[in-house]
Amino acid sequence: MAEPLDPQRGLARAFAEFWLLPDLLARVVPGDALPPSWGQLLERNGYAIDHIEDDELPAGPDRASVMAEDAWRISQWLELVDAGGLTDAGRQIADVAQTAQIDRSEAVWAPADEVLANQIRECYLGADGQRITDRVLAGARVLKGVDDAWARFCPGLLLVESEALVYLSHTDPPRAAELVGELEFHRRAAMRDFSPPRPGVENILHMAIHADAVSRYYMEDLRDYVNDRMLTVTAISATAILFAFCGLLMTPMPHFPVQYLVPSDA
Repeated sequence: MAEPLDPQRGLARAFAEFWLLPDLLARVVPGDALPPSWGQLLERNGYAIDHIEDDELPAGPDRASVMAEDAWRISQWLELVDAGGLTDAGRQIADVAQTAQIDRSEAVWAPADEVLANQIRECYLGADGQRITDRVLAGARVLKGVDDAWARFCPGLLLVESEALVYLSHTDPPRAAELVGELEFHRRAAMRDFSPPRPGVENILHMAIHADAVSRYYMEDLRDYVNDRMLTVTAISATAILFAFCGLLMTPMPHFPVQYLVPSDA
């Protein structure tokens, strides 16, 4: 297992090209060093940067190297690689690379997605040894069923709520467990000074108003619990992309400016 996670860095710090994991892992050889070919592969294939805040990118000689280093760190943490090279889990994901990228159907990806999801469940643990994904999934299920005039526009975990659950799982696990049951209360409290949603207004506007209010509430009213800064926006975004990629959660409106996470069985 990799070194303990920094609570403010998350599982993924910036890397989000998880569809390239098989190709990266297929280049692993025994040893503890990051393969030089990883950065070269990312440079050649490209990588997403839309989720990256300019002042939050980890230090490195260039962006591709930073992404490769983060992908290597994730692979270590999720026990896809060790000093002997690929683990059994890593090998099963690397097997996808035997199929050309253009031919990788859902059927080809399904076994690897299942392995990746399982590794996240088993390896991404809070300070109390409990699965962080269990808390995140529980929170998503709570908010999926909320009957509230404002919360219904974002019926799943907003990034700030995911961030709080992940951060507290590392720094204050009992509080993280309590927060799951308080999510609905905090959604309502965040809107206490707002008038009810107005008929005829575009849903996307209501989503944005609600999401902004909830984010401000967590950073201001809940400061004693979550401090001024939890994870970086980049880290929680990349981690959420990883959860959605392997099917632990879904983003029902991936092209909307406001994102929230729902259970994959929703």
